[in-house]
Amino acid sequence: MESKSLDNTHQNCSSGKDTMKQKVKTESTVSKQDSDIQGTTELLNPSVLDEVLAEKKLALMRSPEVMKFLQSQQAELAKQQKDTNKDDED
Repeated sequence: MESKSLDNTHQNCSSGKDTMKQKVKTESTVSKQDSDIQGTTELLNPSVLDEVLAEKKLALMRSPEVMKFLQSQQAELAKQQKDTNKDDED
């Protein structure tokens, strides 16, 4: 009988530990979610968002594809202006 009582006590302690672990895990998850929300709020701050977008825009404008496109547009514009000036002279 005493052995069963000890087993029950051991089970109750284990159950209490499991409950405590679950509670700590839940609080940790909630805390992480709160910090994620705060991080998201900071990212949505207009000045931070504008700064990030400006950096991304500059990086895109410096990409080889965009540089090639802009150079071809400049060359085409220069050619059109040259043709227009030639027509005006005639």
